[in-house]
Amino acid sequence: MIALHPEATEDPRTLRWVVPAGTLDFVGVPAAVPSPLAGLLADGTLTGLVVEPAAVLTTGSGDWRTVGATVRTALVAALDEPEAWRAPADTPRTVLAAAVEQVIAGEVGDYVRSHGGSARLVETEGSLATIALEGACSACPARGLTLDRRFSEAVAALCPGAEVRLEENGQPIWAWLRR
Repeated sequence: MIALHPEATEDPRTLRWVVPAGTLDFVGVPAAVPSPLAGLLADGTLTGLVVEPAAVLTTGSGDWRTVGATVRTALVAALDEPEAWRAPADTPRTVLAAAVEQVIAGEVGDYVRSHGGSARLVETEGSLATIALEGACSACPARGLTLDRRFSEAVAALCPGAEVRLEENGQPIWAWLRR
């Protein structure tokens, strides 16, 4: 059984069900889901479903106090069948890219922006993500620490086994030699 817990979102119709990172191997709106969850989509109990790197967002048509337990039961059963989930036909973003974008949009990105910098995803290849730190962060002597202690840890929490490297002057470089 997959452990999960719900979190409120800005939209009261949507709940974020936090799941262990790597539970599903895609992001986006699934093309198909296992029958317990598919039934809730078919009968209108759920009006939307989106997979994130470490969460599943469900949008409901009713009151969560009324349908929450039913959705939770169906979601737990569906997550026990990860092979029955079907990725969107056109998945432009990988799980790693989605994880990096989520980190940039979240607390780590807020930290970078609070120091007058910005971060952007340059590319992903396999389990490696390349990011660029720009603005005040581009020449900051602590940018390696920001990468290692903030970005790498946050991305690895969402996408286990991922590595993050820094792009500088248009060329990818490793943040610092690790000893």
